[in-house]
Amino acid sequence: MSQPAAASASTEGANPAAQAFVMDEFLRLGAVVQWRSALGIVVGASVLAVIAWPYVPAWLAAGWVVAVVGTQLAIRRVILALADPASGDWQLRVRKRLGISVLHGSVLALFLAAFPALDVAERAFATIVLIACATGSISTSAGYRGSIVAYGGPIMVPLLVLWAVLPNTHARPLIGVGSAILVVLYALMLLGFGKSTWQTFRESCLIRFREQELVAQLQEALADAERANKSKTRFLASASHDLRQPLHAVMVLASALEMRPLDERSARMVGMLSEVAQALGEQLDSLLDVSKLDAGVVDVRPQAVPAAALVRRHFAEVEPLIRARGLDARLDVSSEANVLVDEQLLRRVLRNLTDNALKFTPQGSIAIAVRDVGDDVEIRVSDTGIGIPEQLHEEVFVEFFQAGNPERDRSKGLGLGLSIVRRLCEVLGVRLRLESAPGAGTTFRLVLARTAAPPALPAQPRADTQDRFDLHVLLVDDEAAVRTSMRMLLEEMGCRCSEASSSEEAAAAAASDPPDLVLADFRLRGDDSGLRVFERVEAVAGPTPGVLVSGDTAPERLLKARNAGRKLLHKPLPAAALRELLAATA
Repeated sequence: MSQPAAASASTEGANPAAQAFVMDEFLRLGAVVQWRSALGIVVGASVLAVIAWPYVPAWLAAGWVVAVVGTQLAIRRVILALADPASGDWQLRVRKRLGISVLHGSVLALFLAAFPALDVAERAFATIVLIACATGSISTSAGYRGSIVAYGGPIMVPLLVLWAVLPNTHARPLIGVGSAILVVLYALMLLGFGKSTWQTFRESCLIRFREQELVAQLQEALADAERANKSKTRFLASASHDLRQPLHAVMVLASALEMRPLDERSARMVGMLSEVAQALGEQLDSLLDVSKLDAGVVDVRPQAVPAAALVRRHFAEVEPLIRARGLDARLDVSSEANVLVDEQLLRRVLRNLTDNALKFTPQGSIAIAVRDVGDDVEIRVSDTGIGIPEQLHEEVFVEFFQAGNPERDRSKGLGLGLSIVRRLCEVLGVRLRLESAPGAGTTFRLVLARTAAPPALPAQPRADTQDRFDLHVLLVDDEAAVRTSMRMLLEEMGCRCSEASSSEEAAAAAASDPPDLVLADFRLRGDDSGLRVFERVEAVAGPTPGVLVSGDTAPERLLKARNAGRKLLHKPLPAAALRELLAATA
């Protein structure tokens, strides 16, 4: 059997890549330990030269030692090159490595030319040294049989023949024959020991190979997941933008109509239109929350807040909604502790949990409670709804998963609420716990650390109820319908408006009539943008307040707006938010 074939047999059951890995490790091991084995061989050769010195010319003994040393130095560079997988196919490199082993063993076996001149004791001592050198091949080859045979064969075969045929000085022929038999037995034992060593080495290499394969597969899976997540984010951002644009126009026009005198029927129709648009806007806001979390632009501003007051304010908001569904609304406050948390974000968490309870509680009650639990404060949102099977307790926090909505009822949302809850809790450092079973309702527990800090003073509501503003507003959007609807609402609020569809048009409009406020879409046609609008307007009209109004929720755009220090409002823009913006500018 050829050596490459033997190598294949020795890695039987492994795939070609695994075979290559094992043999690469074999070659690498030889390169690592070659220097250490070389030192032992040079010492052994020196001892053998001393034994042969009385029987051969001194120059011959010294020349043989020099040949051994020279061989070690010469093969060092070759062995290092063969250990590099880039130097060629592993089968060819193994053949070259075995050829070097034959040369190495043959040079050492040249000593046997002096063997007939030695007496029995010297022959025995020389045999021990030569066998020790042959045994050392196991450490340099991990017991690979081809290497043991290639290196030990030129030493062991002549040695046993010489013991068998040479006479001895004590006229005891059994000593020679017995020694030859012992050499054969030792050679067989050496091959057996080498086999077990190679099996251990091979198995360890295959384990490492499988580990590397698993790591590579895991990295590829993670890369696939990351690519899929980015694709999902891009799709959601694109879909959100395309939906927000017309919805923004609808909401703005509905708000403008609400500000005009209408008969009762028309007012009711406009009100219903506003409610539908607002409901859709709330669903799109869930996508916006996900984008903000993905982009890492959620601002967390923790402050000391009375837990009881926070829960009472939330309950006051949701109690009418709960009772409107025919459900009992219950509040249990038994803690007066302060918690260190971002109140706005925590109230968003509570709104999502309460909204989830409303969607999946057809009858019964919804209870909100706050109590002390050791050194912590626990806020609990419970319902008597359909419940969640234990095997789905983790999946309900996955984006777009809905355990109780197989028909995908749009009134039950997009399946983002609980995903946002978990991610916001992670951002806030709030521990989230879920207890639920089918038919037994659901309880979400929020565990917050209490703080001894005094509560921050509540923000005072604005006393300004102004409805009309004497402002010149420059509207920049590449969609005419959006500009027209915004203009109609702003004019109802007393503003004077100019329009532009690009940064170039905006600069020209600002140069002829400087605005008091610029409302610009973030993403315009081509590579134009709202940020460029602000730059060009300020270049011709000086510092001018500018706000981005966009339907784009891509995480990278959220980051870009934040890094630019510009306020970003998202479409659809409620009339109340627009009124607040105008009041801050006036």
